[in-house]
Amino acid sequence: MLSIQPYDFTLEDEVIAFDQAEKIRLSLNKLQDIEIKIIKSVYMEGRTLKETADILNIKYRHAIEIKKSALNKLKKYLK
Repeated sequence: MLSIQPYDFTLEDEVIAFDQAEKIRLSLNKLQDIEIKIIKSVYMEGRTLKETADILNIKYRHAIEIKKSALNKLKKYLK
């Protein structure tokens, strides 16, 4: 059985996490509005992509393409 040991975060850990969060925020702001809505809905609000497509009144297949494009852009921006 895998045992997870407690870990006390250092100030350096906090600074690194803040820096990474800021990079993600800035990268998200480079996306188109519809891309931001899909990423936030799926990854931050916990909805399925199908639910998100219904809310945004777009076809599920189109939502798949938008999400894929947004993730590729984020990967590029975060390099």
